[in-house]
Amino acid sequence: MSRSARWSGDRKTPRCESARASLRDRILPALKETTNKHARTALKALYTWLRRERHLITLAEDPVAGGMLQCVQASKIQKKKNKAVPRESVELVISHLAGTWKDALVIQSETGWHVTEIARFAKDGEIEPASQSQKDQGVHLLTGERIAGVIIVQHKGGDQHRTAVTQKTLEAAQRLRERGGFSVEWYMRAVASGCKAAGLKKAFGPGQMRQQCTTWL
Repeated sequence: MSRSARWSGDRKTPRCESARASLRDRILPALKETTNKHARTALKALYTWLRRERHLITLAEDPVAGGMLQCVQASKIQKKKNKAVPRESVELVISHLAGTWKDALVIQSETGWHVTEIARFAKDGEIEPASQSQKDQGVHLLTGERIAGVIIVQHKGGDQHRTAVTQKTLEAAQRLRERGGFSVEWYMRAVASGCKAAGLKKAFGPGQMRQQCTTWL
């Protein structure tokens, strides 16, 4: 049973057991034992709920009300480690892949498509050549290269997702379509092996590519 559950006590009793909790004797010592940085915020929310929503304790019985329990500000909570993967690392992993897995990651690294979108494209996607105006004026935001074609995947809802790509990615898309569908599980494994072969300290997976592409812009 959790500490908060023990403090809250039996709801059938005339008075909520949490009202008997002492900030100094019971709450603060318990907080020192935990490494959860959000414990103070959770406790404050619990007592507020007991007091305002359930009316099981009064303001005078709330041991954390009135600023008695200070919560850690969000800005002071240690930020999560940066999960961004450098484009150079992705290119390095691509160099250690072959066939379907290489082409799939090439497409993802330029389009930011989800793994499921890549899998659906491999199975029944479409490819269109770029119009003359796209060839003359279109430049890919990530690579700065000319647009060579458009690859199309249909979402579950029926809508088509159209993405302009460069010549390198267009050729990868053509090969992927020729091979047909692939196993997402084995694709994940292949990229993991590629990260290991490339000697990356920070491995990544295909599921991160949409987020990575937005950081490269």
